[in-house]
Amino acid sequence: MDLAGPTLPPTPALSSFEVSAPRRAAFALAGALALGVSTQALFWRAPVGLNFLVWMLLSVAASLVSVRPRRLTPVGLGVVVSAVLLSLAVVRFAGQWTLAIAVPTALALLAVLPAALRDEVELAAAVRLPVDALRALAPDAAIRAVRAALGLPTVALGGKHETFKQVLRGLAFGVPITSLFVVLLSADVDFGRFLVRLERRLGEGVSFTAWALITAACALVIHLLYQRPMRDPSREPVRGAYRHHEPEALPSATAGAVAVSTWLMVVGQVAAVFAAFVAVNLRSLFGGDALVRAPGSLTYAKYLHAGFGQLLCASALSVCLVVVGHGLLRPRKAPRASAADPIPGGRLLVTAECALLALTAVTLASCVQRLAIYEDAYGATRLRLGVAFVLLAVLAALALTIVKALRRGWSSYGGALASLVVLLSIVASWFNADAYVARTNLDRAARGKPLDIPYLTSLSADARGVLVHPRVAVDSALERALRDAYCGDRSDRGWRALRGGGCSN
Repeated sequence: MDLAGPTLPPTPALSSFEVSAPRRAAFALAGALALGVSTQALFWRAPVGLNFLVWMLLSVAASLVSVRPRRLTPVGLGVVVSAVLLSLAVVRFAGQWTLAIAVPTALALLAVLPAALRDEVELAAAVRLPVDALRALAPDAAIRAVRAALGLPTVALGGKHETFKQVLRGLAFGVPITSLFVVLLSADVDFGRFLVRLERRLGEGVSFTAWALITAACALVIHLLYQRPMRDPSREPVRGAYRHHEPEALPSATAGAVAVSTWLMVVGQVAAVFAAFVAVNLRSLFGGDALVRAPGSLTYAKYLHAGFGQLLCASALSVCLVVVGHGLLRPRKAPRASAADPIPGGRLLVTAECALLALTAVTLASCVQRLAIYEDAYGATRLRLGVAFVLLAVLAALALTIVKALRRGWSSYGGALASLVVLLSIVASWFNADAYVARTNLDRAARGKPLDIPYLTSLSADARGVLVHPRVAVDSALERALRDAYCGDRSDRGWRALRGGGCSN
């Protein structure tokens, strides 16, 4: 499984690296997949016991085969033996005490084992093992390992079927991104129920396969993180028919920008999630007040809050996904990209991006409608008004991003977004929020709904215009309370603290 091991002497079966690289990559993929399947088979719907010992033995063996140390130092041997002994304790004793101590310690030893084997750590340097293990997880090293892992199918196939490999790579790369959107949208009640029904219909086979693939991918990345140095300082590479493998040779398969077909799979998966969300909520997206009042339905508060924050976050992430994709895509060889030329991606990717953004806009529009229902039921507040402005900003950002998807060469997209933020800030600053809140709540009271007078009196003098509201005119006590709150004595405020105006007599 060692894709970047030490220099090997020439053999009849291994005359060049070009012949050995696909085989090594295939072994690495097969080994990672076997470890992923065995891990899920051992722990699927089962408590920790003998399965932990078997899994620890498999993981230790995988570390030895992956790193292939020239010699096993006492420290490396001690880590292996200690991890196995701790796993045996889990089998021997059934108490929570053993589980709480043995399992975390064994996992920690397994985490530092690759570093101990790779660097052939001696006893004097054993104290640095946790630091060395964490150093391998540095962002730059992790990114290189992920890129190399994504390139292994290309190496294993020997550079054939390029489009097929790009599609597979996009599907694999899109799984964690799509999973994030599924988690965010699952906070919605109807969509969460849909996911539960989907899981029951498909059975545990799909879940088992998904987790096995995720485990295999993690094992593959860890394998590439802890590779031994390409050159052994104590020996020179063997010259001859076998060409020494340089560190850059393996990641070169994934060097450069992302292919269009790869990113199309990512965007398509996320768009499919939003399409399923809209289809599931088609009846309730714009259901209105009648839907909330139906027997057995959600309350007003739950109707608004069901996944509201998560949906807003998913909407912002969908914009980021499209924008980041424009920067990652592999550009075509063209002297200059005009604003009207959809470079790169082609019409198919543009359609997928616009579909994603349009579906996101539909879900956000339903949030605006839900907010209006909630405000009519409970009254207006500054916070709810602020949420409305945030929704308006995200909807406007979606519209600008659709323009960007249609006109890839539009270089003013960033400036347009910044201008949008500034413009909305100005509009929100000049919007008389207190007057709107007071007027809306008094309108509700005029229709026979309850009025929160303490909140109304907490508003500033900006709301003084409602003193002539018909609801105030027929209630002298309310008129007096609001006048005292909005037109109180302001003579103690100097010109430096002057804000708003007073009431005319």
